[in-house]
Amino acid sequence: MADTQTQQDAARKAQDAQRRPAEPRRQNADEMNRAAAQLTSLGADTVSAWAEMNQRIGQDMARITSTSIEEAARATSEMQQATFAAWRDAQTAVYRWQSLWPEAFRDPMRWYQHAFEHVVGAMQEAIDLSRRNADTAVRSLDRMHTHSEEAARTLEDTFRQGASKIRDIQSKTETMRVA
Repeated sequence: MADTQTQQDAARKAQDAQRRPAEPRRQNADEMNRAAAQLTSLGADTVSAWAEMNQRIGQDMARITSTSIEEAARATSEMQQATFAAWRDAQTAVYRWQSLWPEAFRDPMRWYQHAFEHVVGAMQEAIDLSRRNADTAVRSLDRMHTHSEEAARTLEDTFRQGASKIRDIQSKTETMRVA
């Protein structure tokens, strides 16, 4: 019986010896799982922050591009309308000149005066067309300037928020490293 008792004590001691190293192994595995979960979470947060920043930047760039295209189309349209109006006036002037040729032989001085008036009128119209086109370009550039300032503010906010998120993730990483 004593022999059985000794065997049982030896078996208990062996089981206790096996249990003791298993507990630290289990604790190490739990710590490693926790660390892996934290690293995964930090990685997902980082990817999420970068993806959100890229999406916002892409949207801002698309908005700037579409605004630029709209503004260029608007300015071109206004300039073309003014140019077509000038061509219409020039065509009307050509028809008037054709009808004035017989007058040149009857009363040359009056014809020269009339011709001079038409040339001066055409020059004024050309100057007016240039002024209107310049005004259109200036208005277009003013609108573009306003839109670009708005886009710059939006991009600045995007970068500020993104940098803040990345700093938060970095601080979480530092606290993980310390622990």
